[in-house]
Amino acid sequence: MSSHDIERTLRDRLRGAIDPMVPGPKAADRVMDTVSGAASEDRMRNTGGSRISRGLGTVLVASLVVLLVGGALGLSLALRGRTLPTAPSTHTNPPLPVPTPSVVPPTPSPTPSPAAELASCRSSDLTAHFADQSGAAGTLSGDIALKNISHTACTLEGYTNLQGVAHGRVTQLGVTHDFSGIFSNNGIPPKPRLVTLEPGKDAYVAVAYSDVQSTATACPSFAALLITPPNQATALTMLVPGPNPLALCGSAVAAIWIDEAPVSSTAFFALH
Repeated sequence: MSSHDIERTLRDRLRGAIDPMVPGPKAADRVMDTVSGAASEDRMRNTGGSRISRGLGTVLVASLVVLLVGGALGLSLALRGRTLPTAPSTHTNPPLPVPTPSVVPPTPSPTPSPAAELASCRSSDLTAHFADQSGAAGTLSGDIALKNISHTACTLEGYTNLQGVAHGRVTQLGVTHDFSGIFSNNGIPPKPRLVTLEPGKDAYVAVAYSDVQSTATACPSFAALLITPPNQATALTMLVPGPNPLALCGSAVAAIWIDEAPVSSTAFFALH
């Protein structure tokens, strides 16, 4: 067999022995075994000496170079295809704060006032009369009592409107709200308050007026008053007690004047 044939055979064997993708002792052993086998065959064919032929030596040297280069190439390729382990970082970020869900306590619904659920007193639910009529030095006063004659409770809040009736004729009175200051407490006038009027009970409107004639014209007199409750459009009739009609003279604010306080659960003049 010629040296050319031996070199070709050795190359074929080395090609199968060298694994450039898996470098290491096993690949080297495979190459050395292949070279040793090829050398033994070469000695058997060359009876003229025990040295490896020049061609075989050239191939041997080339195989060692291939082994080294192939091993390095395999190592590079192997490393390139793998993920290198990452060293643990000595710097740790603080954990992000976990937002605490805000718990909003339920807002209790306001308990409705029983009085707020009641309807306003209608004129047909009420009757009216003078509870206590008094006065001196030309200033008269008294409490008009409004009785609930219905079978259900109702409410009153604010001021009434007052009209006078004389000979079938209705006259709007000049109504003021504590213009006289009689109903004030230490100079503070009373404020309207919600009054709950149970069936058969009374609410009160304190009034003050003057019967002193200040002009040549006589003061008008009325046999009855028409009283319109707060928040109502119709009036109820209150007859004037006694033999004499109700004389209402004028004041600085009205020609026919009457002063009143807001509806109250208590009679004003019964306490004064």
